[in-house]
Amino acid sequence: MAWERYFENAPVTLIVWKDFLGIPALIAGNFEELGFPKEELLSGKMSFREFIHPADTGRVWRERAIFLRYGGRRALFRYRMGESSVPKWIEEEVIYLEEERRYCSFFKDITHWKQREMELLKKYEVYYQLFEHAPVSLWEEDFSALKEYADRIKQKGIANLDSYLDAHVEEVAEAVSKIRIFNVNLKTLEVYGAVSKKQFFERLKELTYPYSFQKFKAYILAIAQGKTSFEWEELQRDLQGRPIHVHFTWQVVPSYEHDFSRIMGILEDVSERKAREAAMVYRMSHDSLTGLLNRAALFERVENLLADRRIQGEKLAVFFIDIDNFKLINDCFGHEMGDRVLVAFAKRLKSFLRDEDLLARFGGDEFVLVLRAIRCIKDTERVKRLLEDRCGKAEQVGDKQVRLFFSVGVALYPDDAKDFKTLLKIADFRMYQEKRRKRQRGESGFLK
Repeated sequence: MAWERYFENAPVTLIVWKDFLGIPALIAGNFEELGFPKEELLSGKMSFREFIHPADTGRVWRERAIFLRYGGRRALFRYRMGESSVPKWIEEEVIYLEEERRYCSFFKDITHWKQREMELLKKYEVYYQLFEHAPVSLWEEDFSALKEYADRIKQKGIANLDSYLDAHVEEVAEAVSKIRIFNVNLKTLEVYGAVSKKQFFERLKELTYPYSFQKFKAYILAIAQGKTSFEWEELQRDLQGRPIHVHFTWQVVPSYEHDFSRIMGILEDVSERKAREAAMVYRMSHDSLTGLLNRAALFERVENLLADRRIQGEKLAVFFIDIDNFKLINDCFGHEMGDRVLVAFAKRLKSFLRDEDLLARFGGDEFVLVLRAIRCIKDTERVKRLLEDRCGKAEQVGDKQVRLFFSVGVALYPDDAKDFKTLLKIADFRMYQEKRRKRQRGESGFLK
């Protein structure tokens, strides 16, 4: 009676078993609230097994039998009771009482909790499906190591974090090594050409190679500045080794701002856009006929070159090259043949270039060659002779053999001038001086 009075208003029902798989010795608490007649169970008219939902009966009875067979002392069972379409969920905790040598079960109605669990699972399933089948590449990551590192160096009161990170490359690499990627979706596998997530994670280092210090430095600086999102573009490669340009945006998931332990990343393959941009830049900076730099691009690159402190003390030579009597080619053979001659001449000039040199079609039949690492004016004379040897030879253009004559004027930086416009004017003037001398000597250009 004392047990019954104790459990009378308690949210828990107690059963003390005569036989754990059989008839109860005592039921304390309002067992009827679970929807089952207590007296029927106590009298043995109904078996406890009959109260368990048919879908769970086999599993629960096997678990109880195993628990009993191996002398279990404590266990927790969760199952449904009743045969209705909306059965109650029960949590049963079983304890073996050593002194009484009996088992007792404490029953708690967890239907509301299970309903909430199912709702959350449904929401998670919806989220998972949205994540997994999204039309963009999605990443779930843990940036807590970067956040912890950014906070730590901020606490040191360092005024210039940018310079500090440059001086502590190994510290940054260590923090980056602790970044964890939890999951990626199917679109990510498609972008990188992976057949499974297992393959993707096994070969992840290949995809993001080489390690980008500048990228993670930018991430850490953004975190230190209190930003919770960031964007970055870089060149990576897929599992077949093909280069891919990616644009990556990461955003801290709300409520994780304190430690950045959950980051959602969106990755976009922008290879096509980059190719279009590169093609556009190329068209804007190169001559459409010869493929050489155009006038505007030449000015930009030389101005940048002259502004580079690393070349101070180094001489540059500017060669202004003009084909002699080019108008005769157009007049005698037509503009199509003239274009072929220009292309062939440009090809010869290109073969003369080193990686650090610049070559442009300046306009019409005019070309400009900029050579670095020129020591003195004698070097320019030697280059002029090489140009004549390589570019003044007969050239087969279609079914005609054409020999080109051209005039060259040279200006030296910084001896003649320190700005490119003036250097060009001087080289152009000297080129026309050479043309005049050739005409005076009767050496005007001709076709062979």
